[in-house]
Amino acid sequence: MVGFSLDLVPIWYIVVLLQCSCEISAVAVTINNNSLDYTLTLSYAAGLSLACTVQNHTTEEMLLWYRGDQLLNLNKENQKNVSNICVFPVFPSDNGVTFSCQLQRNASLRVTVTLDVQFPPIPSEEAFLAVEEGKGVKMTCNVKSNPQSEVFWYKDNNTLILEEGRHHQSLTREFSELVISKAKKSDNGTYTCVAKYDMNFNETRFFLTIEDRKEPFPLEAVIAAGVVVLLTAIFGIVARRKSIFRCGQNSSNITLM
Repeated sequence: MVGFSLDLVPIWYIVVLLQCSCEISAVAVTINNNSLDYTLTLSYAAGLSLACTVQNHTTEEMLLWYRGDQLLNLNKENQKNVSNICVFPVFPSDNGVTFSCQLQRNASLRVTVTLDVQFPPIPSEEAFLAVEEGKGVKMTCNVKSNPQSEVFWYKDNNTLILEEGRHHQSLTREFSELVISKAKKSDNGTYTCVAKYDMNFNETRFFLTIEDRKEPFPLEAVIAAGVVVLLTAIFGIVARRKSIFRCGQNSSNITLM
């Protein structure tokens, strides 16, 4: 087996290899001077400006921008060594969206920024509700925000006391829901859903009226009465036809003198 010795490699070749290795490892991509993935916190309706730069390049490099997995269509001149994108305004729906910039020739040289868009909840419209006594009613208000809001329910400006078995309250990242089963007259009133965001309070009101219980329509009795009337009419028609038939038979037996 033939051994390998650095003595057999020209010194200039080793220097070139080392120099190339250093240049390749020094090339990097940054977004707003960040070379690592990061999260950017901003308020909704604000503007967003991102600058992607190739650091320590020795030749012209082309850059690519992605929104999530979607490639952005940019002017070629805006892709050489430095590339800028702007988003205005930023919407609540942009929360969690990612923007990534990478070298066109080397996808491993890539930086991603994740948007942390902060926004308050948008109050739902006021609602006027009417429900029959003994039935159920549901009230739902929008509480979607970032960060998550604290939610409180009030009845006639007092903290709502939940009655076990009749009042059911649930909360998701988007909605708060209050369900009243077997409504009583005492449930009449104004219900308020309050979403506390930062130091602000967003309110949604529901005006609930409990109506008198309606007597059930006697459908079975009506059907029974209808059947009796129908049968009576049928029997009457049949009896009439038999009477006419007998009369016809008797008439045929008369002989003219």
